[in-house]
Amino acid sequence: MPGRGRDVGTNQGETLRRPGQTTDGGDAGETNTPNKLKDLLYRILDIKSPDDLQVQEVASEVKATVTEEEDLKWFVEELCTHAYKDRVFTPVAAKLFGLIAQHHAGDIKIRDLLMRRVQDEYDKRLDLLNKDRYRFVTSALFLGEVYHQVKIGKSPFRVLVGPVLKYLDMIIEPHLAGDSNENVDDDMIVVSKQLLQSGVDLHESKADAVEALVLKVTEVFCRCQLTAATRLNLVAALADLWPLLAKGNISLRTQHASLAAKLGVSLHI
Repeated sequence: MPGRGRDVGTNQGETLRRPGQTTDGGDAGETNTPNKLKDLLYRILDIKSPDDLQVQEVASEVKATVTEEEDLKWFVEELCTHAYKDRVFTPVAAKLFGLIAQHHAGDIKIRDLLMRRVQDEYDKRLDLLNKDRYRFVTSALFLGEVYHQVKIGKSPFRVLVGPVLKYLDMIIEPHLAGDSNENVDDDMIVVSKQLLQSGVDLHESKADAVEALVLKVTEVFCRCQLTAATRLNLVAALADLWPLLAKGNISLRTQHASLAAKLGVSLHI
């Protein structure tokens, strides 16, 4: 059976090629460069984990191989396109972008192309939420992974904090109704991963928004039927974040009691 990358050699029915590539021959440089780029892309698409050592290897190859502006644009667009389709590949793409974000061709830097692409996707969030929820949640996952992996020095892009939290809030909101549990496990897996990776850092930037989000996540945890794996991830994330709520003006016991009242639960303590 061919690898995953070999199955995705087309993009909406067209053979993968960089913009401007001709199909009627040309000199050796024109024919070899696109093939190298496609082969490199296929190798990247076959990687299943951001912790795979191959990610470091292909990052070095990208810097050596992708040296033309049009190639750079093509490469970033292809990685993003697949990251928005395949949740296994999403964190791999983000990890790779973190390693090559400063690479540039001419005046074009990968980081800038990536930020424009995630902004364009974010602008479509309401339409995606209504028409393609799987893509919407995958978009949220990718932005969260980009926030986690792509840094300025050692710091994440603070401008992404608001969009990351907005995405998470939009994922959670439908599950706050007791009869709306469709896809809740898939959704909360994405939420728990983002909170585990970046929750404390997000809190440093927007404490009030994260505290409100933690209460909503806790409510979903109590309301919905979740798998043991999802519950375990949420417990780990909430264990880090609930103590941060105690630093606010309302005590943990008060928040606990308020949530119980909202859920209609009588606490025997």
